[in-house]
Amino acid sequence: DISHEIRTPLHQIIGGMDLLGLTELSPQQLETVEMVQASSVALMAIVNDMLTYTKLENGKLTPDKTEFAPDALVNACVATIEQEAKEKGLKLVIT
Repeated sequence: DISHEIRTPLHQIIGGMDLLGLTELSPQQLETVEMVQASSVALMAIVNDMLTYTKLENGKLTPDKTEFAPDALVNACVATIEQEAKEKGLKLVIT
């Protein structure tokens, strides 16, 4: 099952970062761990969405309406690229 092959390593990365985050880290190390955690969770969401879309295409799933917070989604996206922008001397502004 392809979903198992993709999800298992991602779960291991997320779990490993969770454990690493519980150790004594410098502020920069903690920031890096948090960035990897956020990116891993974002990647897992993309994988899940792709698998869901495939099920929809194959008629194995019916869509349902779900409320979500667009501002939280934007903040999560920003968090995944904010550090890279900072390293390049860029200021990331969302309006």
